[in-house]
Amino acid sequence: AGPFATQALGDLGHRIIKVEEARVGDATRRHPPFHKNISAYFFSANRNKESVILDLKHPDGRKVFLDLVRKADAVIENFRPGVMDSIGLSFADLQAVNPAIILVSISGFGSYGPLRDNVSFDVVAQAMSGSMAVTTPDPGEPIKPAIPLGDLSGGLYGAQALLQALLERKVTGQGCHKEVSLFDGLVAMSGRLGEQYLLADRADETPALLFPNGVFGTADGHIALAAYTDQAFAALAGVLRRPSWAADPRFATIEGRSKN
Repeated sequence: AGPFATQALGDLGHRIIKVEEARVGDATRRHPPFHKNISAYFFSANRNKESVILDLKHPDGRKVFLDLVRKADAVIENFRPGVMDSIGLSFADLQAVNPAIILVSISGFGSYGPLRDNVSFDVVAQAMSGSMAVTTPDPGEPIKPAIPLGDLSGGLYGAQALLQALLERKVTGQGCHKEVSLFDGLVAMSGRLGEQYLLADRADETPALLFPNGVFGTADGHIALAAYTDQAFAALAGVLRRPSWAADPRFATIEGRSKN
C-alpha cells in the first residue's frame, strides 16, 4: 500500500525517496519473476523513485533520515501503529526538525480501536471488509481476487490524504498527521453494497444487481455486457432484434429488470 501510494505521487511528478531496510533492502526485490535479475513485483510499485538503504534502529541511520525530513514535504510510512514511535521517529520527532512536515500513516486497521495491533495484509482486509464475500459465488469457497484491492485502495487513499494535507498546509502553514487503513479503505469502496443490504429488506448479503450487467456465455465464448439503464437496454433489445423486450413491463425499467 505504501509503495503504491508513493508511486502514484511519483507519477504526478513528486520526488520520491524510498527508504529501504538495512542489509536486505525492500523484500519485494526478491519476488519472482525476474527480468535481468530485477523483480517485476518490485517495479510494479516503485517506478519514478530514488532509493536509500538506512538502518532506522541505529542512531546514524536515524540522523540521515531526519536530515532528509528537514528538506522534505512529507513522510509516508506503512508500519504497524507504534513502530515509528518505538524507533524515535514519531510525528513529534519529525516536527522537531521540520514543523511543516506531513506524515501519512498507512496500516491495516489504524492506530486506535481493538484491532490496532493486529498485523494485516491485503487478503486480510479483503476478507474482513466483506468485499471478498460479494465476489464469491454463493454457496462456494471464498475467492481472493488476484488484484490486491486492499493494498491498492489503501495506497490511493494514502496519496489522496497527502494531497489534501498539502492543500491544507497552504492555508494553515502547519504540518499534520493523516491516517489511512486498508480495512477502512475497502469498507468505503464497498459502500454501495452496504447501502443495498441495509435498505433492501433482505436476509442475505448478495448485492442487488442491475441487469443486464455482467459476463454472459455465448456459443463461441463469453461477452462482458453492461446495458442496465433503460435507454441502453432499449438499444440492446433493438440490436438483438427483440424490440418487444423494451416495451415489456417486466423489463422496461431498472426495477423490473432487477426483479424479473
